[in-house]
Amino acid sequence: MVKGLKILQFMASERFGGAEKVFVDLSFQLSNTHSVTALVLRKTEYLEKFSKSVKIVELKSHPTRHNPFLLYEIYKKILKIKPDIVHTHGSKAAELVSRAAFFTRINHLATKHNAR
Repeated sequence: MVKGLKILQFMASERFGGAEKVFVDLSFQLSNTHSVTALVLRKTEYLEKFSKSVKIVELKSHPTRHNPFLLYEIYKKILKIKPDIVHTHGSKAAELVSRAAFFTRINHLATKHNAR
């Protein structure tokens, strides 16, 4: 049974730090009332920190901002998951989703976790 909204969370970072903790904790809290999928880069170190209630989708492409294969992979995942909203964490994730989903009609919320 799908509950509430279908939310796709994305963070383009493999290492664990403060922003990643917010990403993991928010995914868990949202999963109490919504269907949450976390889209993560390959070799992400903090996969075990996610709750079992959050579905994990790991990207396979090399995680650079200008990799067309990564952009295409993100685009295909968005089309497959069909989220009600995509929430990106950090400027790299926001840029990747913005570019990958240029031809889709998705609702995209971007959150920066620093003052830069």
